[in-house]
Amino acid sequence: MTRTFGAVVTTALVLAAVPALSTVSTVSTVSTVSATADHAARAKKPKVTLTVPPNVVEGEQFTVVVKLGRANDATRVQLLQQVASGSGHSWRTVGTAKAKRKKTYSFRLTAGEDDAVLTYRAKLVRAKGRPVTSDPVLSTVWHWFTLGSFDPYVRTTGVNDNGISPFNLNGQSVRGWFTTGSPKTWESRYTLGRRCQAMRGVVGVRDESADGSSAQLRLLADDVEVYASPSLSPGTAQPFQIALALPFRLAVLAQNTSTPPVSVYPAIGEPQLLCTALA
Repeated sequence: MTRTFGAVVTTALVLAAVPALSTVSTVSTVSTVSATADHAARAKKPKVTLTVPPNVVEGEQFTVVVKLGRANDATRVQLLQQVASGSGHSWRTVGTAKAKRKKTYSFRLTAGEDDAVLTYRAKLVRAKGRPVTSDPVLSTVWHWFTLGSFDPYVRTTGVNDNGISPFNLNGQSVRGWFTTGSPKTWESRYTLGRRCQAMRGVVGVRDESADGSSAQLRLLADDVEVYASPSLSPGTAQPFQIALALPFRLAVLAQNTSTPPVSVYPAIGEPQLLCTALA
């Protein structure tokens, strides 16, 4: 091994002592020309970028924007979506636009019921040369789930929160969270698991509540009040929608505020939570 290394070193020293040969000069020139050609090829290759909203809501339209660094040789701009295919995935074309020498193209899409995370990329078809694709971009899909999609870990006497049984609220038949019996207070508690960012519904008291009765409903996120209804009485209904800071737990509290106490049944019609996929 030592002799071989010595031979290599000696050869290198001999070559270093020889005046520049035409062969060495040629190699250096070819290398320089090749690097310049590669740089020029990269400079000519158009750049494609994609902008997608990071969060979208099921059923709502959103816009995806494709931008071209250079559109001179573009013939078509395609938007591709990643879809499951057997044990892997493939790319499906969900939008195509004929190139018109402009640099910005917009596509309108709608998030579906079964979508959890959407992955897109843009593809530029050129008159000459290979197509150019953008890097993939992801968007998280949020869905409105009924409160009944979550199992309560606390439920006091008189609470019906299965979301199956209908009840009347201001003359309308609805489903959701409601109370029965004669307690002065009711409560349900749920584990949301930091997956929900909003809640909506309609608060009121069931139509079976006594004349002159009143009640209040409150929502706690990680034991901090995030909503308190106005005083609720028969024949009224109050729609609400509030933002949530991805709480771990949610509590629904109701209280009979009638004076003197009479029968009243506070309720939430069609309560829903905006969350990422539950499964």
